[in-house]
This record gives sequence, structure tokens and C-alpha cells, in this order.
Amino acid sequence: MATTIQIEPETREKLRMIGEKGETYNDIILRLISLYEARMAELERRLSDPREEFVAYEELKKRMKAFRERLGVR
Repeated sequence: MATTIQIEPETREKLRMIGEKGETYNDIILRLISLYEARMAELERRLSDPREEFVAYEELKKRMKAFRERLGVR
């Protein structure tokens, strides 16, 4: 059963722009969640790999902000 969620018109427009032809808003949101989960899994993998380079927290925040901007999310 579907649930209605309230979003701002700007958010709806961003979802529409991210979507591909034939995708529902539900499809788009699920794809974004999948991308987020994959990114978090990659970060966890990198954190557990002793060969990975670690960066300062402020640098990480800056990189994550840039990543989110590339995705068009806040």
C-alpha cells in the first residue's frame, strides 16, 4: 500500500531531474537509497583497510559535501 509523503516543490523537481524515463518517484528514491548504502559500505570497507589513507575530519566533511552536491542532495 502506498504512503503519501510531503516534499517541497524544489525537492520534487530535483527528483524528477534525477529520474530516468519511466521511473516512478519510488524508483528514484530507492535508487538513491541504494547509492547511499553502497557509499556507506565502501566507507566502512575503507575504514577497516589498514592500507587506506585517513584524512582529517574537516577534510572528510568537505569531500562529503562535494559528493552530496554532485548528487544534488543536501
